[in-house]
Amino acid sequence: MGVLTRVSTKVALTLLFLFTVFATAVLLPLTLGEISAAFPEVSYLVTPGFVGAALIALCGLAMIVITWVLTSMTRDDRIFTPRALRLVTALTVLPFAIVVLLAVAMSVLTALELTPLGVMAAMLGALTIALVVSLVLVTMRALLVRAATLHAELLEVV
Repeated sequence: MGVLTRVSTKVALTLLFLFTVFATAVLLPLTLGEISAAFPEVSYLVTPGFVGAALIALCGLAMIVITWVLTSMTRDDRIFTPRALRLVTALTVLPFAIVVLLAVAMSVLTALELTPLGVMAAMLGALTIALVVSLVLVTMRALLVRAATLHAELLEVV
């Protein structure tokens, strides 16, 4: 990975990290407060909704941090180490955790018969995206394992 690509990636990751923290700490409570005021009959869901959304945001933040570390590891070919593989494994598991959290939220809302079309469509879309990201990362992890094996064999030859 070239210097420009690495720096650009880190700038984008930093901006994404900062926006996620801002959205979770400021925008989410404001939005939930407005929902609670507009629909007092569902105000009991504000706290669980905040906790669930915050857990999803934490998964996203962890993915950003792991991607930052992996980007740094490309500088010295440390991307082919067992540590990198552990990080990629964690990166692969986190979107699956998001899928589970969203599935639980959708199930709870369905059980409570609170299924506004827009909310359910947004949650289903987010669930689908998280699942696709997970599957792509599973594939990328398998490619990293193969590349690390070939890298080790090449080092033995040289």
